[in-house]
Amino acid sequence: MNEEIFINNKSQKSLLIPILIGIFCGVLLGGFLPIWGKGIYFLGELFINALLMLVIPLVITSIITV
Repeated sequence: MNEEIFINNKSQKSLLIPILIGIFCGVLLGGFLPIWGKGIYFLGELFINALLMLVIPLVITSIITV
């Protein structure tokens, strides 16, 4: 049981660095190269739409089953 907690805690810590790097890169991109940032705007929209396509059916399914 303790090993399970350690593995989960380790995986959460390992995601912290890539998330912070991504935020930092996004701030730099938007601050120094806004034209290039606007050029890749569609990637963010694509990601959000994919998340919505996944989340909405899950929410509706859980509402129906309750």
